[in-house]
Formats: sequence, structure tokens, C-alpha cells
Amino acid sequence: MYNYHVRKNWDLGQDTSQWWNNVCIWMIEKYGPPGDNYITELNHEYMIFKFKEKEHAMIAALRWGNDNG
Repeated sequence: MYNYHVRKNWDLGQDTSQWWNNVCIWMIEKYGPPGDNYITELNHEYMIFKFKEKEHAMIAALRWGNDNG
């Protein structure tokens, strides 16, 4: 169901509370809270935004980058 993934690694230098606040606020403003258009998965290495719509994942990846390898 959520087949389109955008992965963001926890990178040194960019990992500030403000940077991640900006990412999460943008996602919520653009797509609403997690659970409908996308869900999230995270661990100590990365955070993944999993989207239902390919277009949504592409827009998010263009805005914030994609570390999917």
C-alpha cells in the first residue's frame, strides 16, 4: 500500500532539531499527518517516509533528497 519510499539518513552536520522540524512540518503541511497519505519508519540510522502515491514521494525526494542508495 505504501510502496514509494524516501529515506533520510541521520547525517552529521545536517542533523539539527531545526532541520528535522522543518522536514516534518513540511510533510505535515503538504500531505497531512502520518497515517493517510504516508507513514514513517525510523531507527538510529535513518527515517523513511513511505507514500501511497509515487508523485508525493517524488516531490518529497526533490525537496529534501533521498538516501535510498
